[in-house]
Amino acid sequence: IPSLAQIGKQTNSLPQLKIDKKLLKLYGDSIFLMTKQQIKYLNNNLNTIGLITQKYLEYPYLASKLGIKGESILEFFLFPNGDISTIKLLKSSGYEILDENSIDTVKEAYKEYPRPKNKTKIRLLVRYILN
Repeated sequence: IPSLAQIGKQTNSLPQLKIDKKLLKLYGDSIFLMTKQQIKYLNNNLNTIGLITQKYLEYPYLASKLGIKGESILEFFLFPNGDISTIKLLKSSGYEILDENSIDTVKEAYKEYPRPKNKTKIRLLVRYILN
């Protein structure tokens, strides 16, 4: 696993392959195990995937009534045909109601996600914030 200094040198020496800081934070060192095509797809589409997911996301009624908030990180593979693999919860919000809602939301929203040319690991940060 490369150190942060090595990562900086790698990204600086590959100007054609700039990695968004949000990707680096979400994927950590595992981003460097991905192909250039997968990284390019994520750079160009992860924000769109987040917006599509947000369009489908509804705050669970009980959670909002109880003042529950939090964030979770989900992971799944998105395939060129538009299918997804089993969704894993990488980081729990601390509340099963929010985590399950996030997973159910992705199961609805994925049909609208832009399709990658290769199987690509998707990680999504889902936040529940009370206004």
